[in-house]
Amino acid sequence: MDHFAFFGLERRFDVDASELDRSYLELSRLLHPDRQVPMPGEGQTGSLAARRARALALSAAMNAAHATLGSPEKRAEYLLRLLGGKTADQDKRTPPGFLQEQLELREEVEEAKGAKDRPRLETRLRELESSRDERLERVRSLFARSPEKEALAELRVELNALKYVSNLEGEIRSALAAEGP
Repeated sequence: MDHFAFFGLERRFDVDASELDRSYLELSRLLHPDRQVPMPGEGQTGSLAARRARALALSAAMNAAHATLGSPEKRAEYLLRLLGGKTADQDKRTPPGFLQEQLELREEVEEAKGAKDRPRLETRLRELESSRDERLERVRSLFARSPEKEALAELRVELNALKYVSNLEGEIRSALAAEGP
């Protein structure tokens, strides 16, 4: 069963986060291994242990599905794969000029980290957050078009770029946290 079906959601990029969380909580209560109790006359037999093991496996699958659908980046990757799009390993393309820009930005960030230049890191972080938001908006609009082959190829390029942006954003956040307030 795919992650969307697991939670009774339509297979689409724009997921109602409250609906996802509501469904997750409902399923969590139903599937929790500790809620599996002996049936009348069953005692502590193997079928109870089997039900608990199954509930544990389903709970783990549910947690993984929730983590995937709860993150726009992971949800986009997952949905692209469901639609037959290429993985990042199969298609490593990025927008023209993007890698050069990332290399220059990464060098600047490394310089700022070495100099402990918090204001410059914070500025770059805000720029990356804005870039991530713009890329996610492009991803949203590409998914809205339809699963045509051209849109899937464009999605792959955007998601590859988004991964670079998110990774550098995470590195800056870590550097800022290590420096303290």
